Amino acid sequence: MGQHQIDSQNLPYAPDKLPRKAVCGADGFFAVDLRVGTVIAAEPFAKARKPAYRLKVDFGPVVGVLQTSAQVTNYAIDALVGRRVVGALNLGEKNIAGFTSQFLILGALQPDGTVQLLAPDGAPPDGAPVA
Repeated sequence: MGQHQIDSQNLPYAPDKLPRKAVCGADGFFAVDLRVGTVIAAEPFAKARKPAYRLKVDFGPVVGVLQTSAQVTNYAIDALVGRRVVGALNLGEKNIAGFTSQFLILGALQPDGTVQLLAPDGAPPDGAPVA
């Protein structure tokens, strides 16, 4: 799947257009550090090429606060702050328009590429691993 895009004409993420990915095995899956966090700050990211926000997420006492750039402008900033999310923490940092994105926030993609953020059920603490 490469670089994320929003395209209401071609619907690049329509389920009937997406083949299954190759098997990565349990070791590949468990190598990714997936954790629960809480968004503590969100602001527009004017320097980004595509509409995006800069988010700060608290991943608990061991990991702490990490920042990311995310194309989730379908959410109001007020709706993001305080929201529980899931992040992939160990994919490496990425420089986006001079901003260091430290993790990938996870979401389900609508057919047009609009992101619907994943959130845990119940009340696991910030930093809880996702299994």
